[in-house]
Amino acid sequence: MSDKMLIITVLVAIALIFYSVFWIVTFIQTTKQKRRAKKERWGEFIEPESGISWDLSRVVVTWGVRNDSLPYLESWGFKFLGYVDEVMLRVEPPKDWKKIPNGRFWESILDENKKIIFNHLCKNNPENRAGNRAEIRV
Repeated sequence: MSDKMLIITVLVAIALIFYSVFWIVTFIQTTKQKRRAKKERWGEFIEPESGISWDLSRVVVTWGVRNDSLPYLESWGFKFLGYVDEVMLRVEPPKDWKKIPNGRFWESILDENKKIIFNHLCKNNPENRAGNRAEIRV
């Protein structure tokens, strides 16, 4: 076997190894996501009493630390209605609270006195899951 053929064979083998590892990692991530979706029952929601529901982030960022947003939302008076997907929750807002746009991906959440309680970032595209992100900034 010539040196060129050996080099080509080694390069093809390396490419196949990388492709196999990529496929295995993708398969594991997809399987984990499907299990989580089934466990959390994504897309199944309780009907809101007021008839109003919002999709908000599952993550809250306070002082640079990322935490589960549900305890914060419930402390502000939101009612949990279900999981939308891996980045969003469906909640019923407190009476007379408003959500107003504040930039391309941002929204400000105002209480009944028009005071900003938190800002919400939502970059969640169901057709293109890459780069999905949502967070609440207090």
